[in-house]
Amino acid sequence: MPQEPATQTTAETAEADLTAAGLKPHDGRYSAFAPLRQPIFRAVWIASLASNFGGLVQMVGAAWLMTSLSDSPDMVALVQASTTLPVMIFSLAAGAIADNYDRRRILLTAQSFMLAVSIMLAVFAWFGLLSPWLLLAFTFLLGCGNALNNPAWQSSVGDMVPRPEVPAAVTLNSVAFNIARSVGPAIGGAIVAAFGAVAAFIVNAFSYIGLLVVLARWQPPRVERLLPRETLWLAMSAGLRYVAMSPNIRAVILRAFLFGFGGVVGLALMPLIARDLVRGGPLTFGILLGAFGAGAVGGAFVSARLRRRFSTETLARAIAAAKGFSIAGGGDTLAAIAKYGIADQVSYISTGGGAFLEFLEGKTLPAVDVLQQRASELN
Repeated sequence: MPQEPATQTTAETAEADLTAAGLKPHDGRYSAFAPLRQPIFRAVWIASLASNFGGLVQMVGAAWLMTSLSDSPDMVALVQASTTLPVMIFSLAAGAIADNYDRRRILLTAQSFMLAVSIMLAVFAWFGLLSPWLLLAFTFLLGCGNALNNPAWQSSVGDMVPRPEVPAAVTLNSVAFNIARSVGPAIGGAIVAAFGAVAAFIVNAFSYIGLLVVLARWQPPRVERLLPRETLWLAMSAGLRYVAMSPNIRAVILRAFLFGFGGVVGLALMPLIARDLVRGGPLTFGILLGAFGAGAVGGAFVSARLRRRFSTETLARAIAAAKGFSIAGGGDTLAAIAKYGIADQVSYISTGGGAFLEFLEGKTLPAVDVLQQRASELN
């Protein structure tokens, strides 16, 4: 009697799919560094670390250049606002685009656009053609590129590592950004002090090249769509309706907004703090920003331990108080900013701020899971 052909198990099929996509199957061990075993994630992680570093160097150059182009504190603060405003305006639409179109092409488009803008910014600065408003226009365009890039980048992590390694991969991405945020501004300040803002813009332009090369060579797995593609309006309205119908999630989002709203003021005015209060130059400005990043790295290490010992409600109240004292009563500016960075990073996790941003950036289901967990802890 002829035997029926053997059929593959679900595990064997999943392993075959991973191999076809160029990924190594998950070995069952849960390590914080497991995603780095995947060649594509390792290459993208290193390239994105360099790109984040370049972006922070550029931020130092642009903010400090504005202090020489204009004496108005409002114009200096607008450098930070022009970079982050596009993210606030376009994140919902960009998240819907990332959910409905090829993320690799979106990433290549966004990175190429930011490379072109960075080159133009460097050229205009080299020839002394920048005015305050023209500088703001360039930083706004770079912010638009980030707004398009971030949702696709966050959502594409699942295409680079096996599903069990996704949480560790997301954590590694956060670590890479905070590493860059710790050393990038200080090095950026040294570059601006030694060679001027033009050099910072050139460094940023070069930082995109590695990531573009890696993304151009990456062939993500083809996933067959089971549902028809949504229009941008339907995708955005569905997310907004979900938030509007959940009181607990609204409370979490409101807390994250209020905490972050006060924090941005310090970052926006940091060039003036460095120049007028500390009586320093671009290197001092970079060190102050680096202290903020170092505090964020420290906060990332202690946040898990604190959350095991204290409730989310207790943490949220204590960190809000610590943040206020670090700003209002910090006699040592550097220490105050570092403490503020720790408070910011821990609160970012305990209030659900990270989940809110991922929700805006297209990571709908993972964000909903985290938000529901945080919301249940508030009851």
